[in-house]
Amino acid sequence: MLPDSVLHALKRTWDVLEKDGVEAALLGGIAVSIWKHVRATKDVDLILSIPAGQVRDVIDGLCRAGFRPRSHPPHVVHLDGVDLVQFDVPFPDSYIEVGVDVQFAKSDFHQQVVERRIRQAFPEFEFECDIVSCEDLLLLKLHAGRAIDLADAAYVLRFNAHEIDIEYLL
Repeated sequence: MLPDSVLHALKRTWDVLEKDGVEAALLGGIAVSIWKHVRATKDVDLILSIPAGQVRDVIDGLCRAGFRPRSHPPHVVHLDGVDLVQFDVPFPDSYIEVGVDVQFAKSDFHQQVVERRIRQAFPEFEFECDIVSCEDLLLLKLHAGRAIDLADAAYVLRFNAHEIDIEYLL
């Protein structure tokens, strides 16, 4: 079960991105939970597919919507195939802030991850958003290579083995 604060941050982020016409997909711990391995997560991880020249527009749009960048000015971290900007989003009527990590796809593979996204409903919050496919989540987790990512990949594979497109993975 995901905390209300995390789901609220996801919905709020998704609403801003959707209003601006941004193609995005949910990944990270929430996506792991959706792919049948429920585990605690305290942040929202998204990957966006936009032209490089619009990255600043998305960052500015999130800031205008009340998202607080973790660095001032917002700092873009360049990783393998993506650029990353981290935000905190306040949870209403509390002192809680939820982290939102926004990745901007640069590589062909990361662009493909967004193209292959799947629609997911969150009935308790009356909204839908897109998540990375199970196969792409596995590839992203294996590539990240941290202990938690490898454990996530093992559980996601175990609980979804009968649905996995092995040819795509290979």
